[in-house]
Amino acid sequence: MDLYCPWEAPQYFLISSNLPSYLLYSHGVAIIFSLLFGGIIFFQNKKTINRIFASIMVVFSLWVFFDVIQWATNSQSVSIFYWSVSVMLEFYIYLSTIYLSYVFITKEDLSFSKKIILYLPLIPVILLLPTKFLFSGVNLSDCVVNETYFLIVYGYFLEIISIFIIILLAIELLRKKYKREKKEVALFVTGIIIFLAAF
Repeated sequence: MDLYCPWEAPQYFLISSNLPSYLLYSHGVAIIFSLLFGGIIFFQNKKTINRIFASIMVVFSLWVFFDVIQWATNSQSVSIFYWSVSVMLEFYIYLSTIYLSYVFITKEDLSFSKKIILYLPLIPVILLLPTKFLFSGVNLSDCVVNETYFLIVYGYFLEIISIFIIILLAIELLRKKYKREKKEVALFVTGIIIFLAAF
């Protein structure tokens, strides 16, 4: 039996009295610009780094869209479903920024085996999604999913490790770059860190 939070069901998944209008507009702008930017980069040149960047922009847009749905919904089951998907998307973005940084800095692609290793941290989350190890319930006063201590720690761990690996990768390879390339790498890494910190 589904349980409901104390506001009306949203229209078209998005229109709800619980969703502030400014949030709808700000998230909408973020989605549109992310998709446009990712699409332009992808179709401009379909090389590896462009495909990685475009995939991150698409996944980020989905994450933002699902966040809006979670704000608008009054259904416990809907909130849990989109929260679960959002968790996977968020962790995918963390790991993909490592991949993007590696390709940008080294100008080389990862081998297939290294790609598998890179995305292995997603497996525990996927396996544990239907269980109480990741969430303890939903607060019916605001429809916010109560994340477990394990998931909170695991999420921060992945984010910090991702930033740490990117910084180490940059430091190691900056020694081999020319001055002009060093500035490009430094700006790129700074942008990635700010992007990850925004989560």
